[in-house]
Amino acid sequence: MESQGGEGGAVDEVGEESEEFQLLVAYCDRRTWQRSSEYGSSILTGVANHLAQLSDDLVTDGPKKQNVLQHASDDILTGVAYRLAQPIEYMDIHVDGPEEQNASALDGVADRLAQIADSAQISEEDLETDGLEDQDDVIEKLVELLKKSGDKLNEKIKKNTVLQQHLQTAFNYAVFERVTSTLQSLVGLDITDGSTVSKDRLQREQIAWAFEVTSRLSAVDIIPRRRALGFGERYVRLNHSAWVQQHGGWEKAFDSDDID
Repeated sequence: MESQGGEGGAVDEVGEESEEFQLLVAYCDRRTWQRSSEYGSSILTGVANHLAQLSDDLVTDGPKKQNVLQHASDDILTGVAYRLAQPIEYMDIHVDGPEEQNASALDGVADRLAQIADSAQISEEDLETDGLEDQDDVIEKLVELLKKSGDKLNEKIKKNTVLQQHLQTAFNYAVFERVTSTLQSLVGLDITDGSTVSKDRLQREQIAWAFEVTSRLSAVDIIPRRRALGFGERYVRLNHSAWVQQHGGWEKAFDSDDID
């Protein structure tokens, strides 16, 4: 069990069993699956395009035909192998036990949170960051990357050795808290169509982005996944769980029929 007391504490016994933690796992798994599916689709599209090109180059006989067919076979096997490598938990299997029903309910909430995070408008105004001289600069840079890099966050961090070093040596709950709260404060600030956002809708969008921040950070190679999940659980529990319970719990608070 990973535990780092104080400001660096990741996740405790209670936290890992909490509904918030389980929901974060479901959300992060969903995002991982989406990223894998998009990558897999791009591979299969490339295979299809390549095969189409190869078909134009086929000749009636001779060694060239054999070579072309071998390349086509290799490409097909690559696509099939990718699909077979996907985790079995994402297959469409339905079971009726109480634990599975609860997992299904959490998956439904995770789906709605992902939809809300995708549709939320976030201010595009850049934070002023001249360098990475102190923790404030690191947090502002990380917020910018979280806003703009999306699935390429890991790649961007790898290219920034200073930021990478900071995250390896000083990524604790205090940093996670400031990054998440800063990004949440930008939600709903870039609405230009004159519409207004209700307090409940804004709260849902900010909660969704707490999950999104956790998901993106948990996918960064140099940040242990369970540490990011533990920080996310603690943040959501301390800052949002009371509002969720006041609105009937996670399923009710994020019931698609009740969301404005």
